[in-house]
Amino acid sequence: MNNINYFMNNPDEGKRLALQVNPRSFVEKYLLSYLNDSSNILDIGCGPGVIASEIANFFPFSKIYCIDAIYDRILEVLQKKDKNNKIFGAVSNIYSLPFESNKFDFIYSRFLFEYLKHPDKAVNEIIRLCSPGGRIWLQDIDGQLHWFYPEENPLSLKIQKISTYLNQATGFDPFIGRKLYHLLYSKGVKNINVKAEIHELSWGKKDDSFINKWKNKFDITYPIITKALNNSNEAHNLIKECIEFFKREDTMVYSVLFTVTGIKE
Repeated sequence: MNNINYFMNNPDEGKRLALQVNPRSFVEKYLLSYLNDSSNILDIGCGPGVIASEIANFFPFSKIYCIDAIYDRILEVLQKKDKNNKIFGAVSNIYSLPFESNKFDFIYSRFLFEYLKHPDKAVNEIIRLCSPGGRIWLQDIDGQLHWFYPEENPLSLKIQKISTYLNQATGFDPFIGRKLYHLLYSKGVKNINVKAEIHELSWGKKDDSFINKWKNKFDITYPIITKALNNSNEAHNLIKECIEFFKREDTMVYSVLFTVTGIKE
């Protein structure tokens, strides 16, 4: 069905993704100025489809096509279609999407490129599908779980070991955010604009929501952490060590969110 090794494939992750964003605020902040009611829109890596559904609320005459590698998430998208018959969904491979060239006025992808083994091939496909003069919009994280202080060398080394394993096994890149500009530039995309903002910044005594968010992430990724460390006890101890580090009042955890847009000539 696809060749993306997405290790966050878990029903709880879909719920978390839906809850972590306010769809209306997101569309107003990031997308609204680029859209109009005659747009053909493509959402790649759509997740549960909450962003697409909100776009449909703003632009009821636009056609919004949602693509994801996970069947259950496309089912959620299709359930939203009952409210708006201009939303379409399909399970597909990012490297070979089932659309004719130059079809879409606006293509966006959020928190997908960090999981891609071949991001350059994904950009090639996006450019193929984008109409001349159409806009490409990419957003992803840089440095999550890798940037913290004080630097704890044993902990940093374990995280790096897991990151290296994930990169080799799946292509996962925790520093993809900084690379999005070059990905578009190298493919001839024009009028590129880059914005960087805080994605995560927490210091001192962390609140329960922050700790619970990471506990949830670790629960989902426990199997892959076990594979990376080749030992379930080591995986359990690493997760415990990370949570205890987060709870300490002398620590800070941070990451950056990059949003990159450009126009196909």
